[in-house]
Amino acid sequence: MKVWGWYLGILAVLLGCWGYLVLNFHLVPDPMPTHFGLDGQPDGWARKSLGTALGLVGMGPMILLVVGAGVSGLNNAIARDAGERQQLSARLMSPVIAAWLFVLAAFIATGVTAGLLGHHGPVVSWGLLGGILLATAVMAWRMRLVSRTIDAAHPPEEKEKRTRWGFYFNADDPETMVSLENGSYTTLNFARPGAWGILAMLLGPMIVLVTVAALA
Repeated sequence: MKVWGWYLGILAVLLGCWGYLVLNFHLVPDPMPTHFGLDGQPDGWARKSLGTALGLVGMGPMILLVVGAGVSGLNNAIARDAGERQQLSARLMSPVIAAWLFVLAAFIATGVTAGLLGHHGPVVSWGLLGGILLATAVMAWRMRLVSRTIDAAHPPEEKEKRTRWGFYFNADDPETMVSLENGSYTTLNFARPGAWGILAMLLGPMIVLVTVAALA
């Protein structure tokens, strides 16, 4: 499936959960649960409100949708002016990331909807967590296969071989921002502390949003 298909799928799942919640809103207790512990039991409550319930169901999936669409757009914009290797990387990796985000959004939307309607417990909570971890493991495995395909089609330059877990890592290179593929592809050198600072600034807002969604 193409990238946009996965993101439309997130919207479809979310609309389905919203519709099911509206039709069965009479089953939601008052006060309604707003947060669950690892034992699957509610540990946070709020006054029963359809708007609040819809917001709880939609917050996580919408964050994943916005972040995923933004990352996909950024990757495509960078790849447009990059070399063939980076263009192939964007084409092959973007669908894998989009599929992963779709699965996460589906788990979150259905899990929160079920919890609001009274379907909760340790089996549900640990099943949800296990499903998310399994989806992440499958995504990592597929990314590894994609990397091998890219290397076979466009063998990496000598610089690009200096990697750890797919990230450029070269202690002998003094640069934090490193140009690869004849200068058309720039990456971070994670052997330099500054690269981790840049990564923290890029991921910080997303981590804050996801944390807020988890604690809501």
